[in-house]
Amino acid sequence: MDRKISIKSNIIYNTLFQIFNISFPFITGSYVSRTVGAHNLGDINFVQSVIAIVMVVSNIGVLFYGMREVAKIREHLELLSKLVSEIVILRLIITIIVTLIFLPMIFLIPKFNQNITLFFIIGSSIIINIFEVDWFFGGIEDYKIISVRNIVTKALTFLFIILFVKEEKDYLIYAILLISGQGISTLMSFSYFYKLVDFKIIGIAPFKHLKVLKIFFLSTLIVSIYNSVNTIILGFFSSSDEVAFFIRSKQFQLMGLALTGAISTVLIPRISYYYHNDSEKYLTLLNNSLNYNYIVSVPIVIGLLILSKPLNLLFGGEQFIPAAYSLYILAPLIFFMGLSNWIYAQILLPSGQEKFGLKIQSLSAFINIVLNFLLIPKFGYIGAAISLFFTEIIAPLFSIYILKKNFEIKLITKSFVKYIISGSVMGAALLPMYLYFSSLTLILFSSIAGAIIYFIVLLILKEEIATQLFQEFIIKPLKKNRG
Repeated sequence: MDRKISIKSNIIYNTLFQIFNISFPFITGSYVSRTVGAHNLGDINFVQSVIAIVMVVSNIGVLFYGMREVAKIREHLELLSKLVSEIVILRLIITIIVTLIFLPMIFLIPKFNQNITLFFIIGSSIIINIFEVDWFFGGIEDYKIISVRNIVTKALTFLFIILFVKEEKDYLIYAILLISGQGISTLMSFSYFYKLVDFKIIGIAPFKHLKVLKIFFLSTLIVSIYNSVNTIILGFFSSSDEVAFFIRSKQFQLMGLALTGAISTVLIPRISYYYHNDSEKYLTLLNNSLNYNYIVSVPIVIGLLILSKPLNLLFGGEQFIPAAYSLYILAPLIFFMGLSNWIYAQILLPSGQEKFGLKIQSLSAFINIVLNFLLIPKFGYIGAAISLFFTEIIAPLFSIYILKKNFEIKLITKSFVKYIISGSVMGAALLPMYLYFSSLTLILFSSIAGAIIYFIVLLILKEEIATQLFQEFIIKPLKKNRG
């Protein structure tokens, strides 16, 4: 499976994939907020959070493990075919077991039973997920198929939602369309995957992967639990409306995080290779990837803090304005969670320290669950946001403190100071716009003007990445046209 691999194109494709993956429920949710209402949307969000944890169990940590293992042997078709066959069969077996355990819970737990139809509709994604093979395409560093498939199916799904979801009673149709889009997207990828490998059923040993997978599984499960537990506890202790407010603010935050996370994920195969074969290139790429996280996360955090109310008003209407208050708390997490992703993907995975990552994640999950039970009953969705905020700050800071013993980690780079200065200038320029523009105009104009101001200040400060981008996309094309 020999192919020319470009980090730049993969970053672009994976960024598109992550943006559409995160923004799709946000965009569709913004539309259905005005049709099915906050209450029904909150019920859907609650069920999705429960199913997300079940799917993590059935996935058994395949994403990062599969990506890493495929990257090691992607040039050897026979070994690759055996590996991916084992992973798919193992996940099939685990999914059947998990489904048989989970089904009775839908009938026995009263909160679940209240939304039994939604549980069966959204729960069908557990079966669909057996055929999900994005880990394979990540391992061979082919993000084009993932992003193109994702964009096409989600665009079509959104079109059908506009056509068929017109009033409150249509919330079940909305759920069906979401799952149908996911199913079509997954099967498209699987059909292409099936042509690339020689799928095997005989002569494979799927269970041999469990020993290593258990670390990745526990790690993914814990992350999923403390990402979903806020919503689940909020669903038990508060109203469906508050669940919808919290999810809406979290969707804004995750959309910003998708831009920084795309870089870390793309670099996993390449940086793992450099770690074992070229320490100088590893350190260079490590430093560059940190600055890429910073250059993206700093302006997004500042932008979301300034535009929190207009964004929620535009995409949810007046009933979603309360979501702005939880977004004020969650927006800074784009920076801290980007840092956590960088530590895990660029340091812990290449160096084989998944167990250390698991310990940090376990600590984070424990802190988050305790804070949720303390804060949510008193403060509702604001308490959920506060608990997530403190959890996500503690994780990277504790990781850095421990890792500094074995790794030379310099977080305050020369460029970081320039990003803060540029972001501050951008923020100061955007604030007065509230006096002159309406919600939609404000968001569009602020996004364009803010990006231009931020980039210009970075050029004035001679920041390395901004200068390289300016040379690559402005100076070079101008020279070619003149030539």
